[in-house]
Amino acid sequence: MSRAVYSTNFTRFSNFTGGPALVYVVPAGYRAVVKCITIVFGDITISGFDGWVMDGGLVKLARYTWFTTLSSPTNNGGTALFFGDWVLNPADEIHLQTVAGTGDFSVAGYLLALP
Repeated sequence: MSRAVYSTNFTRFSNFTGGPALVYVVPAGYRAVVKCITIVFGDITISGFDGWVMDGGLVKLARYTWFTTLSSPTNNGGTALFFGDWVLNPADEIHLQTVAGTGDFSVAGYLLALP
């Protein structure tokens, strides 16, 4: 019997700072395929921004970094969009982390039942 494949949000977290923080665990009997990671940030002229999404082994899946000095251009915010295929097995995890600045994070893709 075939099952419908559908998109899902693994996490949507606003105003995140710090970490690493566990935000999702792949349920038993499923495989997660992350298709899209979005990091949105505001005015980072003073703080800069350094944030990323990691798997359960704390391996970075996607990262956005912007640091400024008094002589560098102003960054008033924006979006970093990553599209790909990151495969996570049952019990694997998704973590968020920042070491500078605050951002909104979204991780979406497919949750597939294992045979």
